[in-house]
Amino acid sequence: MTLSYQIWEAGSDIALLLLAMKLITSQPQRGFAASENYLYTASKRYAALLENVGTTSIVYLQAILLISLYEYGQGVYPAAYMTVGQCIRYAELLGLPSYRNTSAVLGHPVSSFCHSLFE
Repeated sequence: MTLSYQIWEAGSDIALLLLAMKLITSQPQRGFAASENYLYTASKRYAALLENVGTTSIVYLQAILLISLYEYGQGVYPAAYMTVGQCIRYAELLGLPSYRNTSAVLGHPVSSFCHSLFE
């Protein structure tokens, strides 16, 4: 997997990520609930569409993480809880290591002077 995309090679998952980035940085709309935000509803519908067609990419995971962060920050419950669960299941589908296997990604913890004081 490459981490750089050319604009003409970008897929629908990149479009969702850009939409989610716009959502997470947008100002709340006066007079509307956070769940009625047009960017939020568009993001949720587009994410559901991509999930239904079988999109599997780290970019899609990043997008739904941003959507769940918006839901949590704006108090859109229980949707926030459900979206976080979706993120966890999707990360497992992609084969990302769980929190129990963090040493596979981050390496083994390095002992330091501070650690030796508390051991």
